[in-house]
Amino acid sequence: MNDFEKAMAAIDKAVKDTHRKVNFSVYKAITEATPKLSGLAQNNWFPSIGNPSSEKTSSTSGNFGASEGTVNNGIDGYQRTFITNNLPYIRRLNEGYSKKAAPNFVERHVNLVARQFKK
Repeated sequence: MNDFEKAMAAIDKAVKDTHRKVNFSVYKAITEATPKLSGLAQNNWFPSIGNPSSEKTSSTSGNFGASEGTVNNGIDGYQRTFITNNLPYIRRLNEGYSKKAAPNFVERHVNLVARQFKK
């Protein structure tokens, strides 16, 4: 491998690594910021690649959130990734319906993560 190919491989790896780190950081921030009553809303954030997930769960276990490997499974650094919650009341929670989270907690935490990675 010549120097140019090595440099391109290093850039490719950096893009993939950064995409995975940002993706997991956003997922973790949103699940942790989601207001918790039963745990259902926190357990219904689903990561996906290419298209938003249509998945839902009825689980209210205290084990909300997936591992970094699960969240980033299949990410090659160049696809569109989504973190989706399909519960009918998630929009109301994000609009400030619960006193356990500030309005727009999703957008606020996405922006916090974005600022962390701009450095």
